[in-house]
Amino acid sequence: MIKQIFSDMDGTILNGSGEINTKTADFLKEYPIPLTLVSARAPMEMEFAIDELGLTGPQIAFNSGLIFEKSAHGITKLLSHPIPHDLAINIIDFIKKEFPKATISWYTANSWNVFEFNEDVDYQVRLTKRKYHLQTEIGKEDIYKIMILDVKEKITRPLTAALRKNFPNLVNTKTTGPKYCEITSCKAIKSSGIRYIQKMRNLQKEELIAFGDGENDLEMLKEVGVSVAMENAVNEVKEIATMVTDSNEEDGLVTALSKIGPSQ
Repeated sequence: MIKQIFSDMDGTILNGSGEINTKTADFLKEYPIPLTLVSARAPMEMEFAIDELGLTGPQIAFNSGLIFEKSAHGITKLLSHPIPHDLAINIIDFIKKEFPKATISWYTANSWNVFEFNEDVDYQVRLTKRKYHLQTEIGKEDIYKIMILDVKEKITRPLTAALRKNFPNLVNTKTTGPKYCEITSCKAIKSSGIRYIQKMRNLQKEELIAFGDGENDLEMLKEVGVSVAMENAVNEVKEIATMVTDSNEEDGLVTALSKIGPSQ
C-alpha cells in the first residue's frame, strides 16, 4: 500500500509555464496520501505550490540540501546541508575565470542572489515569479545552491563537465535541463531526503512512490518501491522507472495515481 508520494517540481508536477495544471492541483488536494515536493528549487520558489496544494508536512529543497516545514511564521529547518562557504567562493571564482560569460546565481535559505540582471535572470524571474537580489560581493550567509543560467544553451554541458573534473566528490553538480547547471552540497542528494522522511514516518520502501523527469531525479527514483517517469523525462530516467506516465503538460501524476490507486 502506498503511504507517501514524492514528486519533483519542474518538468513533473509543474507545466512548462512553471505552474500546476488545474486538473493536477484539484486531484492532489483531494488525494488521501501525503505529498512531499523534492526539488532543486529554494523554499521561496516552492511556497506557491505548497500553498496551492495545501501541503503541511516536510518538503525537500536544494535536492535535499534543506528539508523544511512551512508555516505562517516562515520555514522551520529540519535538516540543513549548505555548501562549505570557502568552497562555494572557490567554485564561483573558477566559473568567473573559465566561463566569464556565465550567469551566476547563488541561493541562501531565503534569497536568490545575482551579480547582474540579463536575459538569463529575466527568464528565471518569469518562470519562478521571484525577486532577485543584485549583489556586488558574496556575503557570509550559508549558500545552499550555486546555479548557472544558460538560456541560449551554449555552455551548460562544458561548464558542468569542467566543474565535475575540477571539484570531484566535493559538491554535487547536476544539469536540470539544458538551461541549468546546479551545484549543491555533496550531502544534498534527493535520495537522502527520501530516506530522512522514510525514517521519520517509519515507512517501508514499497510504501513509497516518486515522480521525476531529470538527471537529478535518478537517485530518488531508485530509493522508492514505485518509480514513475514522466513522458517528457530523459531516457536515463525512463530506463530505470517502474512505469512511464503522461507528460507534465498532460497531468501525468493524475494518470499514474489514478491507475495505482491509494490502496495499492
